[in-house]
Amino acid sequence: MKQRLTQVPYDRKRLGQDLAAGGIAAMSMLPFALAFGALAGIGMPAGLIATVGAGFLSALVPGRVPYFAGPTCIVFLVFSACAGRYGMPVALTASFFAGMLVFAALLLRADRLLQFIPAPVASGFTIGAALVMTILQTNNYFGINATGVSAVEMLLSYRSFGFHANWRTVLYGTIVLVLMITYPRKFKKLHQKIPAQFVSLVIALGLHLCLVPSAEKSPVLEAGAFSHALSGSGGILFGGFTVAPAGGLILSTSAIALSILVCSGVSRGAQEKQAPHAILMGVGNMLLPLFGGMPVGAAQEKGEQATRVAPLFSSVLMLAAILLLGGVFERIPLSVLAVILIVTMWEKLDFQALKTVFGGKKLAQILLLFLCAAATVFLELPYVMILFGIVTLYMALRMWMRQKR
Repeated sequence: MKQRLTQVPYDRKRLGQDLAAGGIAAMSMLPFALAFGALAGIGMPAGLIATVGAGFLSALVPGRVPYFAGPTCIVFLVFSACAGRYGMPVALTASFFAGMLVFAALLLRADRLLQFIPAPVASGFTIGAALVMTILQTNNYFGINATGVSAVEMLLSYRSFGFHANWRTVLYGTIVLVLMITYPRKFKKLHQKIPAQFVSLVIALGLHLCLVPSAEKSPVLEAGAFSHALSGSGGILFGGFTVAPAGGLILSTSAIALSILVCSGVSRGAQEKQAPHAILMGVGNMLLPLFGGMPVGAAQEKGEQATRVAPLFSSVLMLAAILLLGGVFERIPLSVLAVILIVTMWEKLDFQALKTVFGGKKLAQILLLFLCAAATVFLELPYVMILFGIVTLYMALRMWMRQKR
């Protein structure tokens, strides 16, 4: 059985390496799984179904997958925008069909087209996405109770509600903000073993439980009951596919598929098999929505020494944590989860690419960067992803025509 799972002799050393890798991945991905589900409005189980399910699927996929799969910030933003605009059943149905598109795209190596994206476009999109995450989650950081699907709608909602901040919500969020920024820099080696997001979550949640032991008397917004928003239907598998509105479903499917490719479609060497990658990202994203799970991408790199058993250990550890501490996780302040996502999104910026753009002192590239950032903020993200795909195809076609000459 062990050799069937790993295809190499499996000894105590490898077991220890997989346990360590799985434990670190569990501590790293659990806060994100909770945050993505709770802040998407579908409930924490949606993020956990995706993360835990992806781990189990990774252990079954033949061949080696060099990363831990789970929901990512970009996929979360696009999925949330689709769910907010067209409804959660449509978003889950779109995720299923997006899995089909991703499977075909990865097998055909269409992900290699991403290398043609100019640095100003990629950097502008990332900056814009970070601004969108900040605008949307500032609501939870201050405890304002504003509403809005897009960044523009949320800004207008802030204007209506006003900034009447809840000081305790801000306190928890600020503690997480300081820890997320300083901990990885002050304790680099420890951060590699016990990630900053896990430390921040434990400290902020512990403080909250000490100050407010009873959920009924809590003055802050909490993650709430550990239940799925579609618990009555049980996801697509029991609730059925939702294909109306057709235009919204097509747009959502395309946008979610592109977001998965952006997060996971890294061009790989010819010697590395593409099939395991396609199966996990394609078939995996077809199976997870059936049970109410969010779409997933490549969430975290996996060490060279870790085998496919490592994601299995990671999923088991997260599942055990939920079964033992589910009631405790319900008490997590939303501001804690919001700040974790905000800081993580800003950490995705490629500062080397920004240095190249601004260092070149080419006005056209700088203007293109700001234009892409502004478009990402002021347009709804599903439309931005479609534009991103069009630009990718245009740049690839342009490069192909140059080579033909």
